Amino acid sequence: MKLPKLLLGSLIGQCLIAGLLVLTFIKGANNLEAQQDDVQRYQEIKAKIAIDIKQTVIDYLNTGDATILAKAEAQLEVLENSLRQINNDKTASIIYQVALLRLDLSQKYRAAGKLGNNAQAVLVNAERELADNIKSLAEYGETGMDINPGVAMQYQMLAAEMAQTAHVLSLLRSQYLDSRSETTQSSIAFQLTQLKNQVKQTQSLAPLGLMEESLDVDDFFGTDEDAIANDKIITITDNLNSLIQRYPKEIDYTQQQLAQTHVLKDELLTRTNQVALNVKAIEHSLFGVKSNAFVNTQYTLYALIAISVILALAHFISQHRLFLQPLQQFHQAIRKQAENGGVFSIEPQRFKGDFSQIVSDYNRLVEQTKTKMSRLKLLYQTT
Repeated sequence: MKLPKLLLGSLIGQCLIAGLLVLTFIKGANNLEAQQDDVQRYQEIKAKIAIDIKQTVIDYLNTGDATILAKAEAQLEVLENSLRQINNDKTASIIYQVALLRLDLSQKYRAAGKLGNNAQAVLVNAERELADNIKSLAEYGETGMDINPGVAMQYQMLAAEMAQTAHVLSLLRSQYLDSRSETTQSSIAFQLTQLKNQVKQTQSLAPLGLMEESLDVDDFFGTDEDAIANDKIITITDNLNSLIQRYPKEIDYTQQQLAQTHVLKDELLTRTNQVALNVKAIEHSLFGVKSNAFVNTQYTLYALIAISVILALAHFISQHRLFLQPLQQFHQAIRKQAENGGVFSIEPQRFKGDFSQIVSDYNRLVEQTKTKMSRLKLLYQTT
């Protein structure tokens, strides 16, 4: 191998190693930065799903407020877009879950919040109508005081008793729907029985003659001549009986609505928690990718350093064998000639490569010098 080629090869090898080291550092830094960005996005997403979205969903289920529902939908949309920016194999399935949850939240679960907030509205309205009719009964007795004070007073007393019973019924209803206690259910049935008996007592009293006109049901669009005059007490007691008979059915209906709402709430919370768990599962994958990227960069650097050391050793050995050792041998041969006081040829077999050429040129110079010296010696002898 020629010495210039050795030096050139060594230079090229060192440049390649340096270039690879620079590229490895740049690529490793970029990979680590990208992974760090993904981890940072993940931490933000984890905070959103673990705190903001779950709390917003719970608030909506408790209040039924449409603005809170819109807020939950917007948060899920932001979460979905954030997940799309994370480069991870597991995000695709979570994005699908979030998109489906957002769709169901605006359709399937929209009624759950409303029912949760107004589940007892039917019963509350029935109790309000019951109170209105009891009030009408009291006013009926008060108006009839001038007509028949004794009977009118009984109407007012029964109205007061009904108002007390209706108030207790309202308290029991709220308690029963919260606890579903059989004892409370029996108490509700007892209060309804009390109301029925009180209405019967009202119907047994003599009417006070306070009349009202009502249209004949067979001819709803009839003229004023079709109007029928009835005592107001008939309408009041009919309404009371109707409300009392409907109340148990409305309790059953409300129970069904509450049960359905409870199922929907549990399902929604379960799905929200599942999304949170799936998002948390990305954490191990993200940190694993980050660790792998660091380890791969580390191994690459170790390999390049090892290659650089090997090339340096090879360069040292090559220089020693092809340059330093032949140079020492050549120097020893010249010094030996100087010590002996003569000029002799050097054995070229001991040298290789560039020094073999140098030794050959030196030996040729020695032969030329010997020839010239012989000629001078011969010329000197002849003269």
